[in-house]
Amino acid sequence: MDRNRKIVIIGGNACGMKTAARLRRRAPSADITVYEKGTFVSYGSCGFPYYASGAVKDYRSLIGGAGAIRDAAYFASVKGVRVITGHQVVAIDRKNKQLQVLDMQQGEKKKCPYDTLVIATGGIPARPEIDGLDRAAGIFTVTGMDEIMALRTYVETNEVKEVVITGGGFIGVEMAEALKEKGLAITLVKKSDKILPALFDEEMSLLIAKYLQERGVKILVGSDIARVVSDDSGKLKHVVTDRNETLPAGLLLITKGFVPNTELARKAGITCGESGAIEVNAHMQTSDPDIYAGGDCVECTHLVTGQKVTLTLGSLANLQGRVIADHIAGDEAVFPPVPATTIFKIFDHTACRTGITEKEARENGYDYVSVIVPGADKPAFYPGTRPIITKLIADRQTRKLLGAQILGPGDAAKRMEIVATAITCGATVDQLSTLNLAYSPPYSPPIDNIINAVNTVINKMNGLAEGVSPLTVKQKFDRGEDFIYLDVRSRAEYKRMRIDHSNVMLLPLGNLRKAGKQLPRDKEIIVSCMVSLRAYEGCLILKAMGFENVKFMDGGLLAWPYPL
Repeated sequence: MDRNRKIVIIGGNACGMKTAARLRRRAPSADITVYEKGTFVSYGSCGFPYYASGAVKDYRSLIGGAGAIRDAAYFASVKGVRVITGHQVVAIDRKNKQLQVLDMQQGEKKKCPYDTLVIATGGIPARPEIDGLDRAAGIFTVTGMDEIMALRTYVETNEVKEVVITGGGFIGVEMAEALKEKGLAITLVKKSDKILPALFDEEMSLLIAKYLQERGVKILVGSDIARVVSDDSGKLKHVVTDRNETLPAGLLLITKGFVPNTELARKAGITCGESGAIEVNAHMQTSDPDIYAGGDCVECTHLVTGQKVTLTLGSLANLQGRVIADHIAGDEAVFPPVPATTIFKIFDHTACRTGITEKEARENGYDYVSVIVPGADKPAFYPGTRPIITKLIADRQTRKLLGAQILGPGDAAKRMEIVATAITCGATVDQLSTLNLAYSPPYSPPIDNIINAVNTVINKMNGLAEGVSPLTVKQKFDRGEDFIYLDVRSRAEYKRMRIDHSNVMLLPLGNLRKAGKQLPRDKEIIVSCMVSLRAYEGCLILKAMGFENVKFMDGGLLAWPYPL
């Protein structure tokens, strides 16, 4: 690489600063400049909810690293990178390889030459059409350091008690938890009929909503904010939904997702894809080979579907920054298709997913098998064991996993990392079923939750088991279908928690071989227990007795997403 090559990076957060830091290691003599329109660079935006809640006390923790605050002075002295904040690149002149840069404080514009350009402009929050939105104080998005600091200050200095959050994606859910932990009353409003619709299938989404509600978060689905009303001083007083519901609110938080920030690239004639983000090749080069792009403003290729998608994930932005730097330095570095793995915390629960949902598998024409398998994350005898609920989706033809969704208070992250790796490496369920994972009672059961779930997939694929989802069972109840819901738990368990319906019959598993002969053979029987293990055994017993129309309910009562 040319010793005096001028490399300019637009955007000073995850992808931009990772590119700068990595490039300095690869090209010690390169001239590297970063322009950032905001005040801060290289901050941990994924930590914003925890700063809002007060769990992270000092904002400087979000911009600290290696014993120092990562500001312009730090990057100049430690990395040898010129970082210029408060300056916005407003135009790219590709023909003359020049940028037009606005000094936002002085209002002056100047020209800046480049040899290689990196666009890392991130995303901008989607801003809905709400009457009065620009006329009330107390309305925020989760955009950058300046705004999250202003949000926390506003809450603490204005005695805010009620918060309305519009948008039920993972950022909205994270912020609902954060502000609830701060002692505020939270109402989460989502236009679609469920929260987290792009990430989780319906039964898993309902389980997350059920848990949030148990923790005191009010959820309104199928509703949207239509109007905001302020008091005499101009501060937000309440919001009105499109159903004409009035919700008191001292603060409105808009989390309707992010739109790739591509305006600069589009004006320069750089190609954007159907997803709306900047189109890049495997080396993260745009349609102009001297201009790279990475982070939330670019398209990614989904590993499972091959489709172009936009993903607002800090992990990917950092990985892309490294690829950009290495390719500029002369390596044949590539950024591969990804399974879109996502994880977040909800109070003492973890919710995570990777690959595609069952809904997406159906829409993409896969012949698939899905299972829901709850289980303890450690042996029952070990102190502190906690449950997790695992949903897997697998392709019958290739016998490879297509996706996974895992949630619960147990160690879901470990299991999700196994699945994300398996999907990335193309492992089959048969290979996973004998995977030699690390086992010791403080860490996992002898047959790990993922292997247990994979074995259930194999049983279904091989015709050894037939299950139905909790959604299907609920629909059967609601339609008044004539079937038997056979609960094979003990009487004591049944008394503590059960589904109350005329179709429900209690017959403990130990009595099934003897008393099961009296069950009608002309009705469908759906067997259930707490986690489906005894239910599966019950199905085998009944089939051995000559019953044909027998299934078990996936996930048992632990995965039942409706009130009990």
